[in-house]
Amino acid sequence: NSFRWEYSSEPRNIIVSDGQLLMMITPDTEQVMIGKSSEFEDIWSPISLLGKSDFNKNYRIEMKPEDKSGHLKVRLHPVDTNAAFEYLDLVFHQPNSSFPLDITILDSAGSSNRLTFSDLQSLKKHDRINLPELPPSFDTTDFQGNPVNLNTVIKDAKQ
Repeated sequence: NSFRWEYSSEPRNIIVSDGQLLMMITPDTEQVMIGKSSEFEDIWSPISLLGKSDFNKNYRIEMKPEDKSGHLKVRLHPVDTNAAFEYLDLVFHQPNSSFPLDITILDSAGSSNRLTFSDLQSLKKHDRINLPELPPSFDTTDFQGNPVNLNTVIKDAKQ
């Protein structure tokens, strides 16, 4: 459950989890939101969908043939008619890839969002993600917007 995810589009965001805490950093505005990773396990996101789903039970899976560049496209249609999205497209560089290069989501309101991944690196079992040190000028809140002391939150999570 450790990861580091950087958005290159504006506003630039860095989302980091060490497995215990999740931190979202917006460097341009010197803001950071932090909370326990366990509080976010059930929040809907493309990553949570990919990490916890029984695909055969929860989705109707539609495989698309490889395109000219060798990319494989998989479309997931949720079985649940009350799902927050109509479909989720996953594009893989090769049929044997374990993580998509591109995710497109068509939500139930008809809006389409696309995430494109680059510079993907897998963690090895012994690799560890550490939360970054932040300058004291950063405003720190929990994910509800309440001011928190970053050191206190980190110390409490380790207990």
